[in-house]
Amino acid sequence: MCCIFTDTYLEEYGKYLYCPEGTKKMRENSVSKASRAKVFLKFLTLGWPSIKYWTWQSIFNVPLMKTYPATLRAAGLAPTTIVLYVGQAISFIEYFRDTPAKYSRVTNGQLVMVTRELRKLMKDLNRNVLGHQSLVKQGKQLRLVAKEDLAKCQLLAKGKIPSLLT
Repeated sequence: MCCIFTDTYLEEYGKYLYCPEGTKKMRENSVSKASRAKVFLKFLTLGWPSIKYWTWQSIFNVPLMKTYPATLRAAGLAPTTIVLYVGQAISFIEYFRDTPAKYSRVTNGQLVMVTRELRKLMKDLNRNVLGHQSLVKQGKQLRLVAKEDLAKCQLLAKGKIPSLLT
């Protein structure tokens, strides 16, 4: 976003997210959310025919928006992280709808459509997340020590420890 208007607006968004009473981690998270909003906006400008950042028209780049999760996946992000990023994009669009930028040419109808598209993406992604979480859980369970083996080890340790201490 090379325009001072967009940078200023994103700074305002960062201030909105910032919680002075919060923990250090909460403050770090607000900075991350603001930077992800900036990356999301930059992503939406890819291939946009008229690069007039100050009009914010690229927010309505719905065809490219639909490829956002696939692009994140290609970058190596896990499904749960992709859901987080899309959720934060929704939060930014809702903020933008409630607090329009000064020179925005994006209509409320367009913002409703963008929000609807992002929510649809989120719904589709959540199906993948359930499968991903299930696979991760299975992998963790494979690394667990069986109860029988653990009980046998504890029993053997009870007999061995006294002889080691003498």
